[in-house]
Amino acid sequence: MIKVIDNVLSEESYNSLYKLLSNRIQGPYGYFPWYLSSNIAYSDKKDEYADPNNFGFAHFFTSISKSPNENAVIISQYGYPLLSILHNACAQVGVNLLNLYQGRAFMLTPSISPGKASGIHTDLDFPHQVCLYYFNDSDGDTVFFDNDGKEMYRNTPKKNTAIMFDGNIPHTNETPTNFRYIVNFNYTFIK
Repeated sequence: MIKVIDNVLSEESYNSLYKLLSNRIQGPYGYFPWYLSSNIAYSDKKDEYADPNNFGFAHFFTSISKSPNENAVIISQYGYPLLSILHNACAQVGVNLLNLYQGRAFMLTPSISPGKASGIHTDLDFPHQVCLYYFNDSDGDTVFFDNDGKEMYRNTPKKNTAIMFDGNIPHTNETPTNFRYIVNFNYTFIK
């Protein structure tokens, strides 16, 4: 199931977090720290890498769980404000967060090869859900595939919108022509 949720945050919360992530304001600990990632998405094929022009910036605000029995730990002072996104999205679809496996923010830069898909992948090797939250309108679509590699759905990033889906669905992002700010959560829930 793929579910799109509009207006995940209140306008005030959205503006505050967007200004923080886009470094338009300083947070209590200075400007939001972004770290260069030479390749935002790798293919599930271990020997195949995605487009090397698909670099961007990342900020991991939790640890990464290696198994479904391990919960992620907040490792960034920005973790709790960013977790409000997932809590709001879960509340809007009527589920409660059970386990958080990883949380990270990405800033994709305008690409020299826009519209090109990065590596088709799943985020974790065990059952989980994914919540992608889009901070801004962008043309870098998220594309979903069936198990035969055929495109089955695509979603264009829209400001203050989240898309929630089964983490076993292979997916990728297309490279954007403008900046694309997203927050990605991997988790499980209970109803």
